[in-house]
Amino acid sequence: MDIAVKNKIKRLVQEVLADLSVKKVSTPKPNRQGPKVLTVFHAGVCRLDKTFEQIKSIGELSDKLGIYRGESARSLVNLNELKEKSKVRCILDKSGPAGLEKVLDVCEILILPTFAFPAAAKVASLLADDLESGIVLSALMKGKKILAAEDGFSRPGIAVNSNLIKEIDKIFNKLKMFGMQFCPTDQLSAVFQNLVLPEQTKNEKISAEKKNPVLKLITAKNVHMAAENKQKKIWLALNGNVTPLARDLAREYAIEIYKCNE
Repeated sequence: MDIAVKNKIKRLVQEVLADLSVKKVSTPKPNRQGPKVLTVFHAGVCRLDKTFEQIKSIGELSDKLGIYRGESARSLVNLNELKEKSKVRCILDKSGPAGLEKVLDVCEILILPTFAFPAAAKVASLLADDLESGIVLSALMKGKKILAAEDGFSRPGIAVNSNLIKEIDKIFNKLKMFGMQFCPTDQLSAVFQNLVLPEQTKNEKISAEKKNPVLKLITAKNVHMAAENKQKKIWLALNGNVTPLARDLAREYAIEIYKCNE
């Protein structure tokens, strides 16, 4: 073979290999299935380091997570430290009321990792004279799930006044009655998972029912088909029936006949 032809083929091969290498390096972004989350920082920053850890964990479980630092929190929560430790890049500090409302509309959960007493008192009184309390009250009005840290806020130092303490407890009990959930800062991620798990389980059940239809009568043919498709369950209607042969085959193939409750 002519040397010029060999060199031309060599260059072509090198170009193809280089092109394949570039395509191999570019990997698609992971497709997350979690909920969309809005996190709002208030002035209660008693456990800020733990807060960043929990937000990072919640972010890894979420489809999207945006953070808004309220005006009272911006001098306390350093932006660079927040980005570095929480690994969240979607900062919404420049968003006005209308922008935050749009974000809230598409979010399933509002996280309040540093919920402060002044904001709590305003929300309990249905007062929204600033954006920090207004976004919480708006989330309640829209029926959003709200999770707040119960030790992230600073209650007034009035431990000697038992009557005032009772009134403060009434405020937080009222917020719980409104539908807000509270937990310690270091349990935010765990409670967050429990909040989204029922919805995920429901979606999985719906998906399974669509893939494996509910049958009113299960016969040997249905069991054979399930075995061929490597199914572990067959869905039976609440008042459905199973033929004796089908039940024997299901035991033989280790296939569960799952009776629906609905």
